[in-house]
Amino acid sequence: GATMKVIAADKKGNVFYLRTQVLFPRSGSTDKSAVLDQEIFFIGTGSGGLSIRVGVPSLDLRSEAYAWTQAWLVSLRIPIS
Repeated sequence: GATMKVIAADKKGNVFYLRTQVLFPRSGSTDKSAVLDQEIFFIGTGSGGLSIRVGVPSLDLRSEAYAWTQAWLVSLRIPIS
C-alpha cells in the first residue's frame, strides 16, 4: 500500500506548517512510483482559522510543477483582518 512521510513540521506565531509526501508503489515492473507532495498551512485567526493545502503529484519526484509551485508559495500573501 501507500506510505506517508512527514517531511517537515513547523509553527511560528499563529501559522502551523506541515509538509508530507505520499508514495504510491509501482503496480507493474515498468510503471513508475507515483508521489504526492503536499504543503499544508493552517493560519489561526483567534476565532477560527484558514487552511491552505497545495499538492504536487509526480512520477519519481520529477514533476515539472515544482518550480511553479515554489514560486507561487513564495508570492502567497494572506491578509488577516
